[in-house]
Amino acid sequence: MKTRIITGSIIGLVVALFFGLRFISPYFFDVMIGVILVCGAGEVSKVFNRSGRYNNMTMATIFPVLLFIGTVLGIYFKLSFLYIMLGYLSLLLLFFVVTFIVALSNKKAIKDEKREDETVATYAIKKSLLTLGIFVYPSVIISPIFFLNHFVELDITSLTEGNIGLFLLVMLFVTTMLTDVFAYFVGSTIKGKKLCPYISPNKTISGAIGGIMGAMVGAVITYYIFLNVGNFADVFANFNFGIAWVLIYSFVASIISQAGDIFASWLKRTARTKDFSTIFPGHGGFMDRCDGLAFNAVFTFILFAIIF
Repeated sequence: MKTRIITGSIIGLVVALFFGLRFISPYFFDVMIGVILVCGAGEVSKVFNRSGRYNNMTMATIFPVLLFIGTVLGIYFKLSFLYIMLGYLSLLLLFFVVTFIVALSNKKAIKDEKREDETVATYAIKKSLLTLGIFVYPSVIISPIFFLNHFVELDITSLTEGNIGLFLLVMLFVTTMLTDVFAYFVGSTIKGKKLCPYISPNKTISGAIGGIMGAMVGAVITYYIFLNVGNFADVFANFNFGIAWVLIYSFVASIISQAGDIFASWLKRTARTKDFSTIFPGHGGFMDRCDGLAFNAVFTFILFAIIF
């Protein structure tokens, strides 16, 4: 418990540091997300390979690097959101094809990894699809954080100025982190009936409810803080974004964040491992900390793109 609290505090301070650096330039925050993309992809790839779900780890880690560079350049040169999405699809297709070609031509890997009852083509397709899955999870589904960070700069909102991206990012991290913290402490204190015993034996229904309540309280506090800072009150009023939206958002965001956690637990269980890595003592790896954030990022971006 002590190790978990200390490590969690350090992680929180690092995230707070990058939020601070964001006032100098939002691209500092992009760098943090880029590191998460690359390290997270490497973790998922390594866990899959270790459990016999062979994928191309080199391609899996190069992809998020190019995704990061392409996204940041697209935002910097003010490309439309549609063009950036087309770039994502093109990059996915290109890397899938290259991965397939490499899988077909790597004789050593074929000898070591292919099952006897498989054809080389079947093996190559399976390996390429698994690698494609890692392109999507975690790289693509975490990338909406880039769009939240540069919300006004993209053509997805009628806002032309302001720092609404800061508010959206804070909401994302507050709901995700407080869901995790409250679920852990409420669940370990009250205990009770298991939420999904076959996937994640430590998760309880009481913890899930505690996580939702923590996220909702945190979101409400965040909303009222921003309501009294700068011109956020005018922005909220112009788009009819009131406390009802905050409660709806935080309630759903917490559920989706927990769904992301459960999905990651399922991946780890099928790969017969407890954590994606051990880089953070008491917390596991990057994807052990960002599993809920990944799913919540997609929901948060879609919802606020609709609202604003």
